[in-house]
Amino acid sequence: MSSERMLLNRAMLSRGIILLKKALLAGLLSAAFTVATADAARGADTVGVVETQKILYQHPNFELVAKQMGERGRRKEAEIQAALEKTTDPDEQRRIVEENAREMRAEEARLMTPIDRECQDAVRTVAQKRKITVVLEKTSAYYGGTDITEEVIRQLRATVKKGELPK
Repeated sequence: MSSERMLLNRAMLSRGIILLKKALLAGLLSAAFTVATADAARGADTVGVVETQKILYQHPNFELVAKQMGERGRRKEAEIQAALEKTTDPDEQRRIVEENAREMRAEEARLMTPIDRECQDAVRTVAQKRKITVVLEKTSAYYGGTDITEEVIRQLRATVKKGELPK
């Protein structure tokens, strides 16, 4: 298999993983914003801001999931390479790459969904304790807002057991 083909395969897998991470981060913000807007309807808004990527990377199990995904990615890459070597048909090769990329995205979603949910719960808990009605991504707020990122990270560390991953 040519090095160009291998680079294309790696790029497609990496792109899928990056897109999924962005989608999970957007989901975290969306959930926090939904909870906050319901409270905001009652009166004046108190705005909180968070660094979602920092929260995600500081999750007690993020490194384990990342390591697991890396290992699975290397195994999957070997499977893809072996399958691609068995065929010279470009359409079949494309199908193999796309199918395996889809499987990797599904596996990452399966592993990341609990982490995402726990991050959302921590944001919600801290916001409610601080009586914050709207929580935004820090980069979306031009000015103001109470940064609750570190409190959310402490909340995660206090409530999430390290080393427990979905099977």
